[in-house]
Amino acid sequence: MDWRLIPYSLPLLLTAALSATIALYSWRRRHNPAIVPFALLMAAIAVWLLGYGLLLLCTDLSLRLFWSNVRDLGVVATPTLWLVFTLQYTGRCHLLHRRFLTLLAVEPTLTWLILWTNDWHHLFYHSVVWDWTGPIPALRVTQYGVWFWINVFYSYALLLISTLLLLGLYHNVARPHRQRTMILLIYTFVPWLGSLLYILGVRLYYLDPTPFSFMLAGLVIGWGLLRYRLLDIAPIAYASVIAGLHDGVILLDTRNWVVDLNPAASRLLDLTPAQAVERPLAQVWPAGWSLFANRDAGEEMRASVTLQVGSQPTVCDLHVSPLRDVSNCLVLGRLLVLHDVTERQQAQEALQRARVELEKRVQERTAELLAANEALRREVDEATNA
Repeated sequence: MDWRLIPYSLPLLLTAALSATIALYSWRRRHNPAIVPFALLMAAIAVWLLGYGLLLLCTDLSLRLFWSNVRDLGVVATPTLWLVFTLQYTGRCHLLHRRFLTLLAVEPTLTWLILWTNDWHHLFYHSVVWDWTGPIPALRVTQYGVWFWINVFYSYALLLISTLLLLGLYHNVARPHRQRTMILLIYTFVPWLGSLLYILGVRLYYLDPTPFSFMLAGLVIGWGLLRYRLLDIAPIAYASVIAGLHDGVILLDTRNWVVDLNPAASRLLDLTPAQAVERPLAQVWPAGWSLFANRDAGEEMRASVTLQVGSQPTVCDLHVSPLRDVSNCLVLGRLLVLHDVTERQQAQEALQRARVELEKRVQERTAELLAANEALRREVDEATNA
């Protein structure tokens, strides 16, 4: 073990632990379909950083090559998992069928197998040697093979596609929710800038700058998870639902927990977002939850509800509908829309009262006419008999 490299290795190992923690945290929230590829992505990055952090401490060439291959398991998986997560996050899960995922997995699988068997064919690199010219001993590849450049092209193509998808989402979501997409763009840009510098020959004290850039990116993504509820489904929903609607809008995830609600819903339920968000609807609005608690998540429902807004009762039409992705293949949650129909209800009640009053008057007038007619008939009969 080279003790001089502990100051470089320790931050990488700590960041690997942070990435693994985020992966476990995300996996516990896998009710959101976008969580699964994100959790796997964080796990791949943890393997990347763990492998690189441990190989720095090794002085034996064969042991360094072993940890290098372990690191590369995370390296080759990261671009593919990032694309899968981006497709899921931007609502394009219809692309993620089994055949497409299999095609995506071919290149990283081949790359990792080629890395582990490189001594037989040298498709990835011809040889590695110790470089003692700098202050820190490092491994240097004498010449890269053809598959290295194929992997570089493939990885950066996936990165470019992911970035364009996130940029498109950034321009389509409502302004208050753009911070989440910007965090993902930063998380994309920072590590891959380090990777580009490495490919161009730029070194950080003779070390690969890419894993170190993940330390900064890891702080960004961790902050985004805590500050902006990064993995909520709100960006997809707010692409079609405007926060300024007069109708109350409540967004639920697949657990029927409140993800977000607009100001109109806050007014109707007399709740602030802080009191409602990240809580089960059964606690936030028990009366509303009881209306569709036993219904299937993919089933629509309409009902009439009465809410107490201030001192006045407010009658609303409640429309519960499944929230699906753009391909209509996955239910991501539920959308509750409360439409205030108090004035219409009052008008209908006034009309009903007027109808009842009119019918009463008609009946009274009819009774008077019948009575007058009967009196007239009796007078005629009396005159005839006389």
